[in-house]
Amino acid sequence: MNGNAFKKRIPPCSLYAWILLGIAGFPATSAAQNWRHPERDTVVYRYPMRIEPEISGSFAELRATHFHGGMDFRTRQREGIKVYSAAPGYIVRATVERASYGNALYVWHPNGTLSIYGHLKKFSQPVKRKVKRLQRQSGQFEVSLDNLYVKTRKNRAIARSGNTGASGGPHLHFEILKDSLRLNPACWGLEIPDTVAPELLWFAFYSSSAAGHADTSLLRHHEEAQKRLNAFNEARQGKQGDLDSETGILAEYMGSPLLDYRMQQALEQERDSLRRCVLSLNDTLPSRNMADLRLRLPSPHQTDPSDPGNWHGWYYKYENLPDTLFINAASAFGLCALDRIQEMPFHYGLYRLAFLIDWDEPIGGKQSNGTPAAERGRNPGFQDTIASYQLDYLPVATCKAIRQHIDMPFYRATKNRLEKSYLEPGQSLTPYRILQNRGIFQPKPGSQGRLVIIAEDIAGNRSTIRIPFICR
Repeated sequence: MNGNAFKKRIPPCSLYAWILLGIAGFPATSAAQNWRHPERDTVVYRYPMRIEPEISGSFAELRATHFHGGMDFRTRQREGIKVYSAAPGYIVRATVERASYGNALYVWHPNGTLSIYGHLKKFSQPVKRKVKRLQRQSGQFEVSLDNLYVKTRKNRAIARSGNTGASGGPHLHFEILKDSLRLNPACWGLEIPDTVAPELLWFAFYSSSAAGHADTSLLRHHEEAQKRLNAFNEARQGKQGDLDSETGILAEYMGSPLLDYRMQQALEQERDSLRRCVLSLNDTLPSRNMADLRLRLPSPHQTDPSDPGNWHGWYYKYENLPDTLFINAASAFGLCALDRIQEMPFHYGLYRLAFLIDWDEPIGGKQSNGTPAAERGRNPGFQDTIASYQLDYLPVATCKAIRQHIDMPFYRATKNRLEKSYLEPGQSLTPYRILQNRGIFQPKPGSQGRLVIIAEDIAGNRSTIRIPFICR
């Protein structure tokens, strides 16, 4: 096959620049959204280096400014390890940058995918000569060479690993692109053995029911009222001790038949008042055990995100999960979790996250309330899915929308990245593939059930949270 015939068979190089510049970051079509592994059997992918594969970064891992677009393969703090093409194809692009991927190569494969190799130390000789020539001609160190058609060979390295660009240490960044999607390399045969389930750190409950009360005075009044009610009940049972140090009423008189009738009436009114106070305060708290952190956030119902409104976040550490949630207004949830691999000092992103509702009894005699059949098939027994993603792929544009996906006030307070179940006002880019009512749970008064949160890694290791709730 001559060169001209080959050029007619592959897309023009401008397409690759178009993809990588993010211009193709428009929402994927419905066909692309339903697709999982197109043409997977036509190309066999292999690890790009001939060393024991270990990763320091996973696909869609939560980073400071983006979802990680690929996998970071460790080189054990070494540079110069031979890098091979993950599948047969043609090197179509080479870039040299001081930031981003540094020295990088782009390889086109016959199934229409494009593999990227970043942070390289140097290129193979055919590519290196052309890059040097372009640098001399342009007088610039940073160059992008797009008119390349260098065939990859099975046993011939295309580059050497390095630490160029925005790299925190020697490693190889590897990713796979198709059209406007970044694909999960682990779904294409590049799995890493893993037997460790994700680690759950924080649970978040968001609601407007705490409006105007999410402060220390609420908790103090609640504790004081509950304490006074307990003391009153103990006094009525004849236990010794002061009921109220301010009035000097002694518990020993509570059971006396000589107690003045009007005093007894006043004490009973005090008891009833305390009970009403405790019940009222309970209605404004998401649970009876106290949250480890409370923050005020912009409401998802407001058009102006800068206005905090009446949306509050109640955050519980995993070891302090609420025994029961009391929900009396539109609410949402969140989870901070990290995946780990045995003996590796790194943490990784989740492959699957789902916020599910398991009602005690079907609502209206139906098993589900708008949950797609495909999601019910993956989660038998659950009647509603609030939000769910499975990261086989991620649109290029969505990779940059991480600041809308995570809880930024919580991140500023704790430096932990917590994933919310709901969308912010005006947000359209999200990793969630199933989203009911923009991720906001609408309680049905008088009903109850369980909130189930599933965090899963690519190897199938799963961690689960189950929290009973009561809708008031």
